Amino acid sequence: MSRTTTFLGEESELVFQLEGSRRGLIISRPHGNKRYDFITDSHGVLNRVQVKSTLKPKNPTNLRYEIVINKRKVYSVNELEIFALHLVDIDLWYFIPVEILVGKSFLSLYPHGRKSIYNNYIDNWEIFSSSRKTDL
Repeated sequence: MSRTTTFLGEESELVFQLEGSRRGLIISRPHGNKRYDFITDSHGVLNRVQVKSTLKPKNPTNLRYEIVINKRKVYSVNELEIFALHLVDIDLWYFIPVEILVGKSFLSLYPHGRKSIYNNYIDNWEIFSSSRKTDL
């Protein structure tokens, strides 16, 4: 079975739900057409989360992964709090606050690069218990 973009996204959403639940998050899926995939609850701290994924490096030489945030309309800080970005082949997560990515349509990630500006967001599950201003 080949992995389509839809299948890959759904698979990453399931992995997020499983790993988040193992870490004590309460994870809910909203109904209707929302710009986020989940609402997480960590001891009363709620976050809207959008999961994005990529299967393998775009450039195997420098291990650059490219994740499309949105092709048509960029996200705003009023629509969600956290992007959960999954690098499937190495099962690595980046959890990045939306305000860091406002205005971006794609993102290049270098998980093995020493100076990558996003590396402090790798596997930082603690972000879900951080209190932020939201109007959920």
